[in-house]
Amino acid sequence: MLIKEGQYAGVDLAFSIKMSSAFWGFGIVISALLLPFYPPTHAFGMWGWVVVGASMPLSILFAISLRRRPERITMERLFVQSCASVSQIAILEWMAGGGSAPYTALFGFAIFGNALGQPLRKWIPLSVYVIALTLLPLAYGRHGFPIGMVATSTAVSLSIATFVALTMSHTRRQRARLAREGDAARSESLTDNLTGLGNRRAFNHALEVTAAQGQGLLMLLDIDNFKLINDNHGHPVGDACLAACAAALRESVRTPDSCFRWGGDEFAVLLSERCDDSVADSVAQRARDRMRAHFHLPDGSTPNLTYGAALITPTSSATELLDAADVRLLERKRERKVGRAFAEGEPSSLSV
Repeated sequence: MLIKEGQYAGVDLAFSIKMSSAFWGFGIVISALLLPFYPPTHAFGMWGWVVVGASMPLSILFAISLRRRPERITMERLFVQSCASVSQIAILEWMAGGGSAPYTALFGFAIFGNALGQPLRKWIPLSVYVIALTLLPLAYGRHGFPIGMVATSTAVSLSIATFVALTMSHTRRQRARLAREGDAARSESLTDNLTGLGNRRAFNHALEVTAAQGQGLLMLLDIDNFKLINDNHGHPVGDACLAACAAALRESVRTPDSCFRWGGDEFAVLLSERCDDSVADSVAQRARDRMRAHFHLPDGSTPNLTYGAALITPTSSATELLDAADVRLLERKRERKVGRAFAEGEPSSLSV
């Protein structure tokens, strides 16, 4: 199973930066220690020192940037820099006399650094490039080049690095799988199983975030006489009613994840844009229309939705918003009950 670049980078970028900075640091220190004994004067004379003097500070600056500015580093940039660093080592080897200088051993830092940090599809071509540069002295000067020793050393390094690369690839797949499972578990813990809406925990978090923004609208809705639906038609019908209400709410707002099952037959809609009371009326009416169009009880009727709303202001707290919306919901239920009582010609204890 291959790992996508974005996923891979999210899993291993920080680790790769640490490994790369360490290997670059070691390589720079060792190069600096070797330069007095194997000076870069064989090919260009004293101009070789000019080349080293220009390139070495760039390597040092990049190693420092890995530590101080890791947010600017990408996996692609690390790979390109690795290719540039092995090219720099090959040039230094050539300027110092090819086979008579030991700079080829520094290729091991690039091999192991990329085996630890890069995916296989990038490590393999870099390894091929390193092998070609390792044997390059054969093309410009066979004299003094210990081909047997260099070939053996390179083969051993590549064998160990291959094992490391395969192990890291397996580790990344395992970490990616665990990350996906963790994301799925977190999503499940925030989702209501029956309706597919966000659950109470998801709602509480979203309400805190929206309240902190200082604008928006909170709606609390419930299904009128839901207990009678369960009593008269059974719980499977009640569950179907809840699922239909959730679908109607999803279709009634522009952002479906603004809808939550608050508990029982109660739902919540949380809008983060600037709103007024007319928005709540529109959302509730669209939800009622969709319920009437797509869901009917066995007796042919469609349950009604009652809502209460509270506008979110810069001074609102989550608790105050819930209390205000709940109070308005209860008021609307009383008004509806009183209205039905007068319409049926029955006295009501709620009337004043």
